[in-house]
Amino acid sequence: MEPRPSIPEFRFRLNGIFLPEINVRRGPDGGNGLAAKDRELGWIVVHDRSDLILEWRDETAWALLPMENVPSVGR
Repeated sequence: MEPRPSIPEFRFRLNGIFLPEINVRRGPDGGNGLAAKDRELGWIVVHDRSDLILEWRDETAWALLPMENVPSVGR
């Protein structure tokens, strides 16, 4: 039996703050809009906002990298 691939687990940060959840919603113009949930502020629209930097990483794929390829903070 062949091993089954893991379900990807993504981690999101908005301006360096980890987010528990993001959501793609229909925008007022009919297009898609992206919203992020902050634990204190609630939902924040991040689509088309140049003052917000959204970062994401596939934690499942990151864990499969050989340790010599993983950057270390402070090196």
